Amino acid sequence: MEKTIRLSDLGEGLNEAQLIEWHVNKNDVVAEGDLVASIETAKSIVEFPSPFSGKVTQLFSSIGELITVGAPLFNIQLNNTVSTLEQPLVGKEINESIEIPAETLINEINSTSIPTMALNMSEGKNTVPATIFDFLPVDNLPSQRILFEICHRVAKSLLKFPKLNGFYIPKTNEIKKNNSINMGIAMDTDHLGLFVPVITNPHLLSYDDFRNILDDLKTNRVKSKFFNADLTPTFTLSNIGSIGGLWGTPVLIPPSVGILAIGRQTIQPVWRNNAFEPQTAIPISFTFDHRCISGKTGCQFLNNLKNES
Repeated sequence: MEKTIRLSDLGEGLNEAQLIEWHVNKNDVVAEGDLVASIETAKSIVEFPSPFSGKVTQLFSSIGELITVGAPLFNIQLNNTVSTLEQPLVGKEINESIEIPAETLINEINSTSIPTMALNMSEGKNTVPATIFDFLPVDNLPSQRILFEICHRVAKSLLKFPKLNGFYIPKTNEIKKNNSINMGIAMDTDHLGLFVPVITNPHLLSYDDFRNILDDLKTNRVKSKFFNADLTPTFTLSNIGSIGGLWGTPVLIPPSVGILAIGRQTIQPVWRNNAFEPQTAIPISFTFDHRCISGKTGCQFLNNLKNES
C-alpha cells in the first residue's frame, strides 16, 4: 500500500515552510521514525521523521521550494507492519493521505532565511527603529581583514555601551543585558537565503580563528561545528558592501536592539592641514530600537566605533 505524506498544520499562524534538505532519495528504504526532510519556518528549522516503515517512491519538492500546509511531501510504499506513530483507533479507517502530526516535529533550531524570515522582519518593523549614518575610516586596512576588524571594534564598543548588547523586554520596558557578546553575522547562502549565525566574543579571536569559523559557518550552515542553535544574536552585522551596497536601513530582529550595516569601501575627501586629502572609508548604517536607546547613545556609540582600535 502506498501513502502520501503531507505537510501538517505548523501552528502559530504559519501556513508555509521552505524545504532546506532531503535526508532520503527516491527508492530509499526507511524505518519508522527515520529522518526524511528538514524544513524551515519563520520560527525555526524542524525535522520530519517518517511515520511509517517502507520504501520512498516519490519526493514532491525541490531544495529551496516553499511548501504550503496540506501539500504533499513524499510518497511511501508501506511494509506490512502498522505504524505506532499513526496507529488507528479500533474500527477507524486509515486515510490514504497522511499528514505528519505536529507533535512529531523535533529539533527546533533558531535561524532566519528568505523568504521565511519575513515574519521576523515584520516584527522588526513593529519596533520603533531609528537609523543613523556615518563613515568609518579604514585607511591602510587590507580589504580581506575589514569584517574582522569591524567585528573587533564593534565588540569593544559594546563593552562600553552594554545597553546595546542585550534584549528589550516590552512588557517590563527594560533591557536584559548580556554578559557575553553574541555577534550575529548575516550571510547569504546558496538557495537557502539569509543565515545569521552567532560568533561569541569576536574581539577575543585571532584573525585566522575568526576566518576559519566564518568560512565553516558559511559552507556548512547549521551543520557547522561552530553553529550553536541556542544562541540569539545580541547585536548583528550586515555586510551590504559585499553586494555593492553603500547605505541601508537594516531591520532589527527582536529582541536585539541594534544592527549595523557595512557598506562598500569608498574614497572620501577629508579636510586636513588646510587641504582636502583622500581617505578610504566605509559607509555604516546603524539601526537601533528607539524605545530603549536614545539618539544620543546611538551617536556616541558610532563615534566610539570610529575611534576604536
